[in-house]
Amino acid sequence: MGICDSSKKEVKAKEKEQKKKQVKKEKKEEVKETKKEEVKEEKKEEVKEEKKEEEEEENYILATYSIKGEDVGEIIQILNSDENEAEIKNSCELYMIDNKTNKTDKLEFNFRNQFEKEDNYEMKLLFKKNLSNSSYLFYNCSTLIKLNISNFKMNYITNMNSMFSGCTSLQEINLSNVITDSVTNMNSLFNDCSSLKEINLSKFNTKNVTDMNSIFNNCSSLSDLDLSTFNTEKVEDMSSMFSDCSSLTTLKIPNFKTQNVTDMSSMFYKCSSLKTINLSMFNTEKVTNMKNMFYKCSSLHEINLSNFKTQKVTNMKCMFSDCSSLNNLVIGNFNTENVTDMCSMFSNCSNLNKLDLSNFNTQKVNIMNGMFSGCNNLDELNLSSFNCDNVSDMRNMFTNVKNDCKLTCNDSKIIQEMENN
Repeated sequence: MGICDSSKKEVKAKEKEQKKKQVKKEKKEEVKETKKEEVKEEKKEEVKEEKKEEEEEENYILATYSIKGEDVGEIIQILNSDENEAEIKNSCELYMIDNKTNKTDKLEFNFRNQFEKEDNYEMKLLFKKNLSNSSYLFYNCSTLIKLNISNFKMNYITNMNSMFSGCTSLQEINLSNVITDSVTNMNSLFNDCSSLKEINLSKFNTKNVTDMNSIFNNCSSLSDLDLSTFNTEKVEDMSSMFSDCSSLTTLKIPNFKTQNVTDMSSMFYKCSSLKTINLSMFNTEKVTNMKNMFYKCSSLHEINLSNFKTQKVTNMKCMFSDCSSLNNLVIGNFNTENVTDMCSMFSNCSNLNKLDLSNFNTQKVNIMNGMFSGCNNLDELNLSSFNCDNVSDMRNMFTNVKNDCKLTCNDSKIIQEMENN
C-alpha cells in the first residue's frame, strides 16, 4: 500500500469522526432547544395559573363605621364620590356583614347610606375591577373607625391622594399586604386622621412617589412613626409632611433621600412633643422653601443643620419661630444669598442666649419684621455681615429682646431699630 493511499484513509477517518461529533453536537443542541421550549411552556402555564388565581381572589376592603346617637337616621358618607364616581360605581359592590351570624347581605350601592340604629356596622366593598385611582376614596368619612385593605389589589393604582384624608375617627388600619409599587402621589394620604394612634407602613413601597405633601398632616394622636423603609429618592414635595403631629415623640427617618425635594415648608410644623431630630442625612441642595419648617417645635432643645445646603432657598419665614426650648442651634453653614423673607425667623426662641449669624448674606432680604421678637434671653447676637439696604419692613425686629443684649452689627438701620426697641 502506498503512502498516498494511507494518507487518504487517515483523512477519511478524520472526516468520519468529525461528522460523528457534529451529529452528536446537533443532537445535544436539539435536546437543549427542546428543554428550553418545555421550560418556556411551563413558565407560560405558571403565569396563566397565577393570573387565574389573581382573578379568582376577591378584591375587597373591609370598613367598620361607628354610628352614634347623632348619626342615627342621617345620610352617612361611606365612600367619596367626587373624584372617581364613575370608576367606583362601575367596579364596586356593597355588602353589610352581620358579625353575629357572619351573614353577608348585598346592599344597593350608594356612596352614602342611612343607618337606623346606633351600632358598629361592618361593610364589605367588593371590587369587580381593579381601580387605577384610589384618590379621595374614603375622604371625610368621619364615622369610619376601622379599615382592613390587606385584600385590596392596588397593583395598578398610581394616585392615592387624600385616600383616607378627613377620617377623623379612624383608629385602626391594616395595610399589611398593600402593593404600592406604582404609586406616584401620596399627597394628604392620612391627612387629619387625628384618632390614629399607630400605623405600620413597613411594607409600603414608595420608590416611585414624587409627592408626600401633608401625608401625615394632623395625625395628632400618633406618638411613634417608623419610616425606616421609606424610599424617598424621587420625592419633590415634603411640605407639611409631619405638620401638627403634636403627640409625636419618636420619628424614625434614617434612610430619607431628599436630593430631589424642592419644598420643605412646614415639614415639622407644630411637632410640639418631638424632643430630638436627626437630619444629618438630608440633602437640601434643591430646596427653595423652608418657611415654618420647625415652627412651634417647642420641645426641641437642639437643631443641628450643619449639613444643610441652602443656596436656593428664598423663604425662611418663621423657620424656627416658637422653638421655645431651643438652646443650641447650629446653622453656621447657611447660605442665605437668595433669601427674601426672614420675617419672625427666630421669634419666641426664648431659651436661646447666643446667636451667631455672621455668615448670613442678607442683600436680597426685604422682610425682617419680628425676626428676633420674643428672644428675651439673648445675651449675644452677631449680625456683623447683615446688609439691610433692600429691607422694607423691620417692624418689631427686636421686641422684648433685652436692652443689655450684646449686638455686633455694622448696619445703621439695624442699630437704630435696636435702639428704638
